[in-house]
Amino acid sequence: MASTISECHQSSVIPSVPSSHSSISIAGDSNDTEKPPDENSKIRLFMGILKK
Repeated sequence: MASTISECHQSSVIPSVPSSHSSISIAGDSNDTEKPPDENSKIRLFMGILKK
């Protein structure tokens, strides 16, 4: 599951980071309850790496 998420994440982020950034953070927040805390922290960690 983690590999699929990162693949989708990269493909949506790389082409246009600013425009897709807000939609990704919104999707991450709405999926908060559906995903286990483990997956969520991975995504937030990934977002932190992208922001640098």
